[in-house]
Amino acid sequence: MKRPQKPEIFVSRVYDCSIEELWSLVATQKGLEEWLMPNDFQLRLNHQFNFRTDPKHGFDGIVHCEVLDFSAPKFLKFSWRGGPMRNPTTVEMHLSQTSEGVKFELFHYGFDKSFMNLVARFALKMGWKDLLKNKISRQIKSRPGAGAANLSKDI
Repeated sequence: MKRPQKPEIFVSRVYDCSIEELWSLVATQKGLEEWLMPNDFQLRLNHQFNFRTDPKHGFDGIVHCEVLDFSAPKFLKFSWRGGPMRNPTTVEMHLSQTSEGVKFELFHYGFDKSFMNLVARFALKMGWKDLLKNKISRQIKSRPGAGAANLSKDI
């Protein structure tokens, strides 16, 4: 599971939960729907799936993806193409246990140099940061047995 050398988007957070709990949020259909978008994801190599949301501003609301690689419960890699992006990009999620909690690193790369991809990359970077900071933290906090501890932090 070699990490990308120069991802265009990189977000990293530490969560106060078990690695299995975080894996269930990032590598299951239900978990992804709770914090990202409705989808038909399956953790199966080469499985093609879609995320769906409301269409807006030249985006039909569908993100086309394919599972490229995984190693439960530590690594998931899938393609991502939607909106103005004609070529697929790649999303990698790396989870690791640390003394402070579960470290979640998200890499998104492979954007071509077109103006539309520049705009998409900027929007996705802001979106990923918000999702990891707010939505995943809320999902962890809302699960049975979650305490009121600091549930996530930037690293």
